[in-house]
Amino acid sequence: MGGYPDPEVAAHYGEALWMSGAEEQAQIIWKEGLEQDADHTVLKETIDRLTNNGDQ
Repeated sequence: MGGYPDPEVAAHYGEALWMSGAEEQAQIIWKEGLEQDADHTVLKETIDRLTNNGDQ
């Protein structure tokens, strides 16, 4: 699998995609990041914050 070099890169790149309206692309990037490290804190927090509008 190609993917990105680091789940944190996937978190930030996915966030940029999400904010620009490319939500499907962001989800693909995040999925790749989670495949590398399913417990990566920054990645999980980014996904949660954006997909749940920050609601906890």
